Amino acid sequence: YLPSIETRRSAHERLAVYFELVPLPAQIGANGPLQSDEQTVSISRALDEEPWQLQSACRWEALANYLSFLPLFEIACKNGREFEWMQYWQHILSAVKKGALPPVNVGSLYITGFRQLDPGEKTFLGGTLGQFLYNLDYFDAAQECFAEEGKEEAFIDDRFLRAGNINDQGLIARDRGYEQEALKLFEEATSILEEANSTETQQGERKHERRLLASILMNKVSVIRDSANSSQCRFILERALALMKETTGERSPEVATVLQGMGNLAEMQGDFREALALQIQAHAIRREQLGPEHRDVGLSLGNTANALA
Repeated sequence: YLPSIETRRSAHERLAVYFELVPLPAQIGANGPLQSDEQTVSISRALDEEPWQLQSACRWEALANYLSFLPLFEIACKNGREFEWMQYWQHILSAVKKGALPPVNVGSLYITGFRQLDPGEKTFLGGTLGQFLYNLDYFDAAQECFAEEGKEEAFIDDRFLRAGNINDQGLIARDRGYEQEALKLFEEATSILEEANSTETQQGERKHERRLLASILMNKVSVIRDSANSSQCRFILERALALMKETTGERSPEVATVLQGMGNLAEMQGDFREALALQIQAHAIRREQLGPEHRDVGLSLGNTANALA
């Protein structure tokens, strides 16, 4: 209701200053960099308001410092706010392109704090931070997080975490164009879970491991589909689909992701009728489970249109 951009920005500036002057529990009384009153912070109005007020006031440098403060980043991720954090970074990087502030290396901002953590804290946070930086295309910083995550002895003894860590490194290698290195890592991660499952069949296989195995199989297809025969890729994806249905349900968003991958493969191989049928299935599941406004529903619509074209 304020009459001009200047007055609105000034109001946001005053609110941002207010929240900056009210220290969060994570910023006071903490015995270590990752110790804080998480419940207090997660329900704090400041956690909701301060980054938004900083963005609205165009205080980009302060917003970058806020987002890269590791205790708040950890709590934001635990509360499912990773996508919200990414959106803030996209606004900051857009401001950089417009010349509103100097270039910002998001990876360096996080890695500076990450390197100060002790080994146990790096193991605990490395996977989450690595995934976040990977999704923002800061591959060097993500790789460092994944490498540090895998150094702890207790981590090495956990096959689920070890396979997940190797899979994450494979994704980085794949996206950098090192497909043979990526394939080697995906196969190593697969073998860890396959060996565990073969020895535990009678005791009951753990669902989270089988779900991860399904994801790794999909990643494997993403690097061999250009060189492997179509029946081999199809067999791998069908196995991934069966695993995902078993562990997440017949009509879960994860099942839709596998169906989408199968549709993309069919389209690439020229089987447009099969591709269309698979993309329609994926879209129906996502619309049912996520709602019509979800971004993944839009992605499915685009894939369906491509199959029709």
